[in-house]
Amino acid sequence: MSQSAGHKAEQGIFLHKSMTDKEKEVIAILEINGYKNYKDNADHNRILEFTYADKNYRRFLVEFKLEDYSSLTYGQVRKFEYDENWCNENLKPSIKREGLDFPVMIGNSGRIDHGHNRAWSLNGLYPGKEIPCVVLSPVYEVETLDNSNSMKLASNQSFLKKVSRIKPNTPPKNNHYVKEDIATQFSQLFNDDNKLGGLNPMGTYPARNCGVFDTWMDIMHPAQFTTKGEKTKIYNKASEGRSVIMKIQFGDITSAAVNLAWDSGVKLNSKGTAVRKSFPDWKNPDNTITTHISTNGSKEWDKIQPTIWDIAVDVKRGKSTSPSIKGQKLLVHVDNAKSSLLELNKQRRKFVQSKFDTLNSDYKILNYNWALIKEVYFLKQLRNDVNDTGLRFVYNSKTEKLEEK
Repeated sequence: MSQSAGHKAEQGIFLHKSMTDKEKEVIAILEINGYKNYKDNADHNRILEFTYADKNYRRFLVEFKLEDYSSLTYGQVRKFEYDENWCNENLKPSIKREGLDFPVMIGNSGRIDHGHNRAWSLNGLYPGKEIPCVVLSPVYEVETLDNSNSMKLASNQSFLKKVSRIKPNTPPKNNHYVKEDIATQFSQLFNDDNKLGGLNPMGTYPARNCGVFDTWMDIMHPAQFTTKGEKTKIYNKASEGRSVIMKIQFGDITSAAVNLAWDSGVKLNSKGTAVRKSFPDWKNPDNTITTHISTNGSKEWDKIQPTIWDIAVDVKRGKSTSPSIKGQKLLVHVDNAKSSLLELNKQRRKFVQSKFDTLNSDYKILNYNWALIKEVYFLKQLRNDVNDTGLRFVYNSKTEKLEEK
């Protein structure tokens, strides 16, 4: 270990000990005031110690204080800020009969992290009285969930604080989650971090069948809604109003070509299986040639350029005095596509201008008019956005540019 790394480790250990000592002081104050120790309660302790995507995290109790109800703000991970029926039928009678076991947990700003129903119930039972609260620390990443290791302040605070709010509420001990609550949680976490803490590395809204949502459910709600059908209902609810990036399939490419009155690009192999025609064998009735590419890097250009150069070399060598090709028509999908149609269309237009127009300009300089990209069609990629019908560009011989149609 380098000297710098060793110093950071020492700082992390010192920080962990300082925060742990501070938490012990707060717990002692709570017990003096007749409240229970959060650390002795399995559900509440999961607020303070939790794991996500194979990493360990810790929050600490840092202060006990009384707050005016009007100064508190709600930050719920459910569809509704509080459950009035559950409070009136269960929580209020319990508090009135037995007192409050655990104060409301808040952040430094007064935003309620845990105890939304408690805060509302206490204000209803004792209007005008201050609400007992405990201030929580930010989220720290720790090596292990014990009291003797180094730690550091975690990145992605908003996302991880929501995770710490969600995980403790296991059924059926308390006011357990319903499907709408879990849909709300997934939406909130995706809005905070579209990579979902590393579960969704592409950053686009995950499709139902890609495995991301099921993995998230297994981490956050392992004991609730475990069937595929239940998860699908939650996913559909969470996805309302969102555009889901489609994974482009063989049939999507074929359908697009046929709808454009191009050759389907399909042939049967020796086993009778439908396969895609290669470039330049995928030829349209007007003698243009077609292939399908993505916008992902130089590998995609390898599908086009070697063939074009081979034909050009044959022309120069006299092997072909007049290429039968009358231009290119390309089917394209955007790699790392945005889930907003506005942003996706920006990606499409930028690619046409930076790549295809530049390439056509080169062809004109070389007098390769037979190789010009005559038409580009970007495939539909947003599954539940009816306004995404793809985007088509056609070459204008006067401006020598591909123009949007």
